[in-house]
Amino acid sequence: MFTSQKFSQKLKENGCELESKKWYIDGVLLTKISPEHQLFNREIIRSYDIIYDVCIKYAVEFFWDNLQGDLDREDVNCTEWVLSMLQENEPQDKIEKYIWDNCKFNPLNK
Repeated sequence: MFTSQKFSQKLKENGCELESKKWYIDGVLLTKISPEHQLFNREIIRSYDIIYDVCIKYAVEFFWDNLQGDLDREDVNCTEWVLSMLQENEPQDKIEKYIWDNCKFNPLNK
């Protein structure tokens, strides 16, 4: 599951420019960006794989913690919560809300 375009835009607007393997261009999720996409000055929004990018690869960048449970903030391991929500088939908007409420990119958490 990749982040929605709306959530990806929100992350971008708040400074998230981490590498990703998919992008939204004109509302379409793509795995490759061709030269003509960049040529016509279209807005390119990175989309993140919620399991791999958010919970593993960039866990520290998103949440201050990691899967090993080394917590730098409170007693909550956010990655475990997100993975649990995915396992329980929670709706994507609920998962994205949890990520936003707990991530570094949310200005309220700085």
